[in-house]
Order: sequence, then C-alpha cells, then structure tokens
Amino acid sequence: MNPNHLSNAGTRFDQSSIAAGGVLALPFEVIEDLTFTSTPRNASSFNSMSGLMDLSFSDDGNTFVKAGLLGMEASFQSNKKSRLKAHARYSTVGLLSDMGVDFDGESINFQDFFLSFRPTKNIQVFGMIASSNNDKSAVDSFSLVEVQKDLLDINYSSRLGFVGTHIRLGLTRHSLVASYKKDIRTSLNKYDPSPSPFLSRDESEYLKISYAGRQKIKIANFTLSPSVNAQVNKDKVNFNDSSLDETSFILEPGLSFAFLGNGDAQFSYEFSVSGLYDSFSDEFQFEPSANVQYFNGAHVFSVQAGLISQAISRPLQAVAIGNSNNHDAVLDRTRNFSTSLSWKFLPELSKFKLLTSVFYKRLYNLPGINYLDYMPLLNGVVYNDKLINGYLLTIDGEPQVARSLGVDIMVDYELLNGLNLNLNGSIFDLKYRDFQDNWVDARYNFGHVVNATISKRIEFDNGKSLMLHSGLHYRGAAKVIEDRTRELRPYWRIDLRAKYTWRERNVLILDIQNVTNRINDAYYYFDSFTNQYELEEQLTMIPIISYKRILGK
Repeated sequence: MNPNHLSNAGTRFDQSSIAAGGVLALPFEVIEDLTFTSTPRNASSFNSMSGLMDLSFSDDGNTFVKAGLLGMEASFQSNKKSRLKAHARYSTVGLLSDMGVDFDGESINFQDFFLSFRPTKNIQVFGMIASSNNDKSAVDSFSLVEVQKDLLDINYSSRLGFVGTHIRLGLTRHSLVASYKKDIRTSLNKYDPSPSPFLSRDESEYLKISYAGRQKIKIANFTLSPSVNAQVNKDKVNFNDSSLDETSFILEPGLSFAFLGNGDAQFSYEFSVSGLYDSFSDEFQFEPSANVQYFNGAHVFSVQAGLISQAISRPLQAVAIGNSNNHDAVLDRTRNFSTSLSWKFLPELSKFKLLTSVFYKRLYNLPGINYLDYMPLLNGVVYNDKLINGYLLTIDGEPQVARSLGVDIMVDYELLNGLNLNLNGSIFDLKYRDFQDNWVDARYNFGHVVNATISKRIEFDNGKSLMLHSGLHYRGAAKVIEDRTRELRPYWRIDLRAKYTWRERNVLILDIQNVTNRINDAYYYFDSFTNQYELEEQLTMIPIISYKRILGK
C-alpha cells in the first residue's frame, strides 16, 4: 500500500502514483524507527526488487496540539504501563478550501488518524485511516486555455487504511497486517460540445493481508532462522478499456543459517534460501543469498550476493492484460541478481562514521512495449495512447535485461559544539537493452545523487534552545524516454528548518523548502491541445510555519 496523501500530485497525467505522494500519511511523530535495506536481502525479508524500508511505530512521546500552514495536529500519549498513542491531522489548506478560499481553481484536502496500543511490552496493536481529495476546475473561459489540462474538470479521491499487530515472544517475531487503498479519478472536458463529454473514470482498489514470522534458534556460535512470508492480494484496476480484477497469494518459506567466528578479528557467514510461489504468475522461484563479513576493530568488510524476483506493478498488469495477446508473458516475474562489496568504518566512541560500497545489479526477464523500446519497470507507467495501443511481452521470446552499477558513500560526522554533518551520495549507471540490442539510459539514470545535511543546536538561558537544520539535494539530469532529443536539467534544492523551544512546552518551527527559489524541471509531456511537448515545472519556494504546544508532562 502507498501510505501517502495526494498520490496523484505531481504526476504527469494526474494518475495515482504507485509509490509517492504529496504528503506522507504517517506523521513523523508516530514513527519510532525507520531503516532501509538494499538488495541483496536474506530469506526472512519480504520480496522487493530495489530494497526494503522497514519501520516500527512509536508508543512514546508527548500529548500536544499543533497548528501550521500544512496541517492541524493533535496527539495523545498515555504514560501508564499499557501504552496508548493517538494522533490526528487535518490539512490547513483543506480547512481554508472548506471556507471557500480559492487556490487557483484547485481544492486540496487530507486527513488521517493513527492509533497504537501496547497492552504488554511484547504486543503492539496499531492502525490508521486516512483520506485525501484533489479537485481541479477547468479555466473559466476557452480563450484562457493554454494546454489540455486547462480544459478539464478533474476530481481525485483516495482512501486508505491499515490495521495490524506485532508480537515478540523471546526470539520469535510475528507480524500480521491488513491494508486497503482505493483511488478514483474522473476527468471531464468542460468545453466538449458533444452530448456526453465524460472523458474517463480511472479506479484502483487494493486489499492486502500480509503475515511475516521468524524464529531464531541459537546454538553456540550458530544461528538457525526459519521464516515464512505470506500475502493475499485482492486487486482491482480499471483504466479506460483496460481492467484487472484478480485475487492472488504469495507464499515464501525461508531458512537462514549464520555462523560467527571467534577472536578479535573474525568472520561471520550467513546463507539463506527461500522458495517463493506466486499464484498470479503461477511461478515458483528459488531465491538464494549469501553475506560474508570480516571484522577487524572498527573496520567491517562484507561481500553480499543474492537472486530475487518481483512481479510488475498491478496498474501495469491491468494495462498489459487488457491489450496483450500473450497473457503469460506479461505475468512473468522479473529476476534481479545483486552483489556488493562494502566497507564500514565504525570506531567506538568516535564522532566519525564512514560507510561505502560498490554494487552491481542485473535485471532480466523484463517486460517491454514491443514498438517503443520502453521498459516500464525502469521508466515508470505511462498512461497514454502509446501504452494503451501497445502490448507487453518478452522480445522474440528472449528475456530482456538491464543493469545498474555504481558506488555508494555515507559520512556522518559530529563536529564541535553540537554541529553535525551528514553526507551521502551515489555515482551510478542504469541502462537497459532496447529492441535493437543497444544499451540505452533509463529515465532515472541521473548518474549521480548527493544529499548533504548540517545541523546546529544552540542552548540559551532559562531552558530556551534553537535548532538549525539545512539540507541540500542534488542529482543529475533525468532522461526523457518518450522524446530522446530532450533531457531535464540537473535538479538541486536547499531546504532550511529553524526550531525554537522555550519553557519546554512551546515550539515554534519554520520550514523553508527551496530557499533559493530554484525552479526545477518536473517532466515533459505531449499535449494534444498544443500538439507539442510541454515542460512542467516544479514548485518554487514554500515557507511553512507552525506552533506546537506540549500538554501535560
């Protein structure tokens, strides 16, 4: 499930994005821990092509109320032995829209409610419900129309929620989660003179029930970990003339074996294998992985390798199945072989940390659009006539391939007087093989990505403090796959946050996104009204101010 509000925001055809959105539906106050694990992975992890983001929900914090330009928030936190946390938000823009304020023809609204209850230390029950709406009106006069979107009244709504439990019993872990999401988008041409100017109604509905269980058995320096992952999916997607309505399940039992050597300088070995059955594609895959580490003081060297598989996204399957003469080909699971060599420098009591790795990934059995030299798994789902009129298949019966290789690095350094610096970046190359057997750039082959953050805490008298935080994000030029003569400019943005606290209960926060007011390219799209490619630009500087009042102790 995509846990984001306004997941159509910023997409080129106002379609719901599979993995992004305008606002995270999970407030940061309810997240206790968030980790990202790249491939390869071990058998106990859920199946994922690029990596896994794992999070746990907090049952600690403060009771507070908060008001800001982004949203109104309230949180309740019990301090008893059985922990209860409740958190609710309502968008300020939505509140103003309800009062009749016009935001350039758009009405935007989101709201969510989160609840976590921990009756004992080892059991947690959690859940969330959320909704968002994004409605856009066509321009008032046909003479004001500049691009196709100006003609349209677009109504978009999204409803999502989940409920689950996490149980920890000694070295045993159980997690059970049910999630639901439904998106509906309708568009109407205001100036279409025909009797029925209704253009389209696109709808997607997903219900998932997932279970993950793992048991650790320790004997001396050995650890044996049997595990099982299971998921039941009920997916319904309707896009124009294409549709998907399927119930499927995935079952993945696995076994990992780990051994830790003796001595100050030592090796550790972990080998795992899982057997994955996917009823949607009716495929069974073996997915092995290995991880060998060498420890020597503050230095950790590791070599990883693994083979996993993943099905293409449900919206893409809906389009593919609705327009393909080769049903089996579009259901094939893409395979991914990954390997990396890493070095971590983590000295004890040091304020300096360094992590770096060299990686190589090879994807094969990629579905492609037969006459566009286009691999949707790498370039994204494109909802246009080219895709609708095409069909997906392996080319001449041969598996299509892609490869990614590069270097990652991360530096974390705590300087003097509360000054902290974090720097992470990647240099990489991502290409796929087209129908002429040439290696070409994928849309997201930026070449390099750099993120840098610096923070400083200043303490004043009488318990007052000021926290300053600034971040830079920079990445190379993105490719325009539909029109290879074009390329988006390199993207960069600087953000700033200042948080002032006084009397331990009052917090004033100023967030300024895109401090330099940089106007970045978003994407090119072909506009049928102007009959040419148009450039969409991203937002300029966005200042957000909020006040938080902590209640109780």
